Amino acid sequence: MTSKRNISDFIKPAVVLAGFPVHDYTLTGLFAPAATPVAIIARLNRETIAVINAAETREKLLRSGIEVATSTPAGLAELIRNDMAHSGSIIRAAGIRTD
Repeated sequence: MTSKRNISDFIKPAVVLAGFPVHDYTLTGLFAPAATPVAIIARLNRETIAVINAAETREKLLRSGIEVATSTPAGLAELIRNDMAHSGSIIRAAGIRTD
């Protein structure tokens, strides 16, 4: 088995050398319309986690250099809120504007 490197492995050293903190993850999630019934969201979450945790799936992901962490819909929402707050503070501190 050969190990594959993630593109972030190449970018990270330059970013770290520039003095920026590095968060070493990529967010991927499943999203549904806001009006989707809670029972459907719960089932999608259960079924998705079952597929991700299947030995064959996990093995293929790991061979591709992907480490997976599963969560709940509330956990994903909290992660997104925290990321938005963190990114927003960086954008404001840097004076980045959209005009």
